[in-house]
Amino acid sequence: QETYLGRLDYNLNLWRGALRFNTNYEIGSGQEAKVEFQFIKVNKGEGTFVWEATEQYDLNGDSIPQINEFVVAPFRDQANYVRINTFTNEFIRTNNVGLNQSLRLTPRAVWNNKKGWKKALTKFSTLSTLRINRKVKLGDAVSAWNPFDLTIADTSLVTVASAIRNVLFFNRNHQTFDFQIGQTDNRNRNVLTTGFESRQTKESFFRSRWNITTAFSNQINIAFGNKNSDSELFDNRDFSINYQKWSPQFIYLPNQQYEATFTYEYQLAENTLSDFLATATFHNLKLEMQYNRTEKLAFKSDFSLVNIGVTGETNPTLALTLLEGLKKGKNFLWGLTLNRQFANNVQMSLRYEGRKTGDRQTVHLGSASVRATF
Repeated sequence: QETYLGRLDYNLNLWRGALRFNTNYEIGSGQEAKVEFQFIKVNKGEGTFVWEATEQYDLNGDSIPQINEFVVAPFRDQANYVRINTFTNEFIRTNNVGLNQSLRLTPRAVWNNKKGWKKALTKFSTLSTLRINRKVKLGDAVSAWNPFDLTIADTSLVTVASAIRNVLFFNRNHQTFDFQIGQTDNRNRNVLTTGFESRQTKESFFRSRWNITTAFSNQINIAFGNKNSDSELFDNRDFSINYQKWSPQFIYLPNQQYEATFTYEYQLAENTLSDFLATATFHNLKLEMQYNRTEKLAFKSDFSLVNIGVTGETNPTLALTLLEGLKKGKNFLWGLTLNRQFANNVQMSLRYEGRKTGDRQTVHLGSASVRATF
């Protein structure tokens, strides 16, 4: 077999670091084994996926787990399956291309002592990143060198993943006030033995921080976006959810020992696929408190009340995604954490969690861990 490998790195640093540009470009060829997913049952809390012989998960009612019935566990104690990637003995020759780029602009590095509009621009900075990794079948009519060619037929595609992030900062790391505006776009597409699966998340966000006094501060988070999933063979995995989130947060920090945070979040999520048009409205009130008794002993507690209203029709898989594992109506979640440091290299953590979602029974969960560093 003939193979090739190539790599190009380019780093640009101008005007005492006011502009930093980095590029990493890689190409290569190789062979890729076709992948199958298998789900292995484990003890509850030790997995990442969930399946139960209930109407919510067992879609065809045969009490036998099917590959399209597993979903990511919304809560840790429900996770009773792990997904294992099994490589088949069928291999595909591939062309691989990868691109990683970042661009950072920091006018403060050169204009910090200037006046007028140059001084005003020093309060702003930007950061843009791009990452693309793509694998296509060798010999197909697809450019092996162009990473931006992403509209590829399923017969040629093996896998593609891309991530774009652009952020504009104002007063970054300022002690009193700052804000940032940004946009992200993450996409993944894979061809499996069960057909292609693709996911995309696009989001525009605004975040601000204002330290009103030394003890009181305020944060605001606003986000608008879309989450999209498309599966060739399993229609129950398809969704296109438009969402918006508004979340003011108030923090009280009188000293290094006490901290209290109150958060209210409003969220509107709407599935726009014609088969299951559904809308969910979230009102989430959350209170978090932390007490550091000493440098080696800390307590943390949290309590959330989430009220959800739902209109329209959903299937069980969509309901889990749309409602984030919660239920229509009132949902209560609470927790208590104790962290204890022994000597300089041993840390113990005790955690209790509880939840009451909709009309379901209350669930209590306890966990403990010890970590030693040598």
